[in-house]
Amino acid sequence: MQLFYSPLWSMTKPIFLSEEESRHCVSVLRHNTGDLIYVIDGLGSKVLCEIVLANTKKTQLRFIEKIETNQNPSTLHIAISPTKSNDRIEWFIEKACEIGVGKITPLICQRTERSKVNLDRWNKIIQSACKQAQVLYFPILEEAVKFDKFILSCSKTSYIASIGVSAKLTEMKKSDKDLIIIGPEGDFSEGEFNLIRKLGVKEVTLSENILRVETAGIVAISQWNS
Repeated sequence: MQLFYSPLWSMTKPIFLSEEESRHCVSVLRHNTGDLIYVIDGLGSKVLCEIVLANTKKTQLRFIEKIETNQNPSTLHIAISPTKSNDRIEWFIEKACEIGVGKITPLICQRTERSKVNLDRWNKIIQSACKQAQVLYFPILEEAVKFDKFILSCSKTSYIASIGVSAKLTEMKKSDKDLIIIGPEGDFSEGEFNLIRKLGVKEVTLSENILRVETAGIVAISQWNS
């Protein structure tokens, strides 16, 4: 079942697909006037709509009914250092959406090799991945933030993915406010670790092996979800 994304829908007013969604609907999937399609808004809603005007630039829809679902939004927050390779961090974004995550924060650490991220592109990846996986609640994508500032806001349900510690993420008690922090290639600096330990943020291990940043992120999400 193919899903289409429209952030704004109404029971009484016409609904329009974006140019990108319209082109995919009409040109790629060959939908036409009168066809019924499902539309999601990324906030948990799924609605059945009829195509009133099949246009490759602005397809117009009419609301038919809202579909009841049993999906709930994920409460997991992942803060992760962007990798030097765009492909690797974008792969993480895609797979994180498929597995299930509630919020993603790009974390700029001292050893982070890419300090600027394209949030518009990341949001498009989120939309595409969630539609493919039938995820109705899109994760919130936050602005990139520096580690020193971010770590000060961490709560008691925050966990730092660390190497060589005895505590395991799988042993931690799950809560609805969990935050898992994944450091950069080359790990956190000595100064950052000093701050982590001074603030008492819990260090946990994800694996006996040394994982790449994006792999660590996926392992953390998978362990939390299971």
